[in-house]
Amino acid sequence: MVFLKPGVDIDGKTFRSRIGHFNDRYGPSDFNWKQIFASPTIKYAGSDAYATPVSWSFHDIEFEARVAFQVWVKPGSYSYGGETVGAGSEKLDPLFSNDKLEWCIDNPDYIIPFGLLVKLS
Repeated sequence: MVFLKPGVDIDGKTFRSRIGHFNDRYGPSDFNWKQIFASPTIKYAGSDAYATPVSWSFHDIEFEARVAFQVWVKPGSYSYGGETVGAGSEKLDPLFSNDKLEWCIDNPDYIIPFGLLVKLS
C-alpha cells in the first residue's frame, strides 16, 4: 500500500485534497497542504471531517460505518499541526494536546499501515 500526497497524478488524474480542506485556492499561503496527515488519536482521525460515515442496511438492519488506517510513522519524520475541526477550547482527547493532533508527513515512505479500524453503529 502506498499513501499519496495531494497533487500527485495517477493515470492522468490529479489526486486532490478533500472538499473543505486546504488546497491551492483555500488556506494559508505559507502552508504546505501537499503532505500526508495522520493523527495519534482515533478520536480525531475518526471525526466526521476525516472518517465520513457511510450508511447501509443488511437484513433490514441499518448500520453506519467509519474506517481509518492505523499506521506507524517514523519517529522524527513529521511536524505537528493543531486541530482543524473547530474545537476551540474543547479538548478532543485527554491524552494529546489539541495543538499536536495532526502529524504532517512529507515522505510517504515513512508511513507503514498495519491495521484497518472499523467502527460500526
